[in-house]
Amino acid sequence: MDALICRVGPETLIVPSRDVLEIYAPKAEDLVALPDGSETVSVRGQIFHLLRLRRHLQLAGEGEDMTQGLIITVRMGELSAALLVDEVLRQQQVVVTG
Repeated sequence: MDALICRVGPETLIVPSRDVLEIYAPKAEDLVALPDGSETVSVRGQIFHLLRLRRHLQLAGEGEDMTQGLIITVRMGELSAALLVDEVLRQQQVVVTG
């Protein structure tokens, strides 16, 4: 399958390309913190729930300044979200074995 190879902290992660809507360089004003502690981000007028992958996966590394990372908007079925990664390294074919 085609996939985006991304770096989050010290880890390399794979995001299936078929689920990717857009890769976006966010601005601080795109972020909205909600009262329950969750965050959303506005990408071209559409609101996405924000997952800071470094925090979500409890990975070590430097701080999570949104303006230093990239947002990957993804959709899987009816659900969509914005994933904050440090960088997108490349796109390539990967083989998933089980």
